[in-house]
Amino acid sequence: DQTNNRVDQDIDSLLTQMTSSTSVTFSSPQDSQFKWQTNRENQIQGRMVTGKNLSNQQEESMESYLRSRGFKLDQTNSYVSGNSAGTIGYSKDNSVCLITGKIISNGTSSNATSTTSTLKNARFDVEIKCGKLQAT
Repeated sequence: DQTNNRVDQDIDSLLTQMTSSTSVTFSSPQDSQFKWQTNRENQIQGRMVTGKNLSNQQEESMESYLRSRGFKLDQTNSYVSGNSAGTIGYSKDNSVCLITGKIISNGTSSNATSTTSTLKNARFDVEIKCGKLQAT
């Protein structure tokens, strides 16, 4: 249907422009489903891109990109999963995005104790899922 096509194009445009503005190479956008919490759980039909083996700076540049487009951090949809993965939610009007990063290498020798140095040199696999909240 027409509306869904326009939504997909908006989201695809957001995701492909992220590639050029962050100089991170992402996969092509593909269909995705994800959950988004408001006052209830919403099932979002959206689009997703993935980036592999990214630096901490590259991961942060994705968040900066969304903020520069008017997206705001959404605490309700931001959480940590264990000690090697986390999800950060961003929303703007009825557009919502989840950035999920999973640490694949902490970039330090095994005897390092400082968490800051661990994350500074870490490498991440990242999934970005975006979609539109449907009016209720």
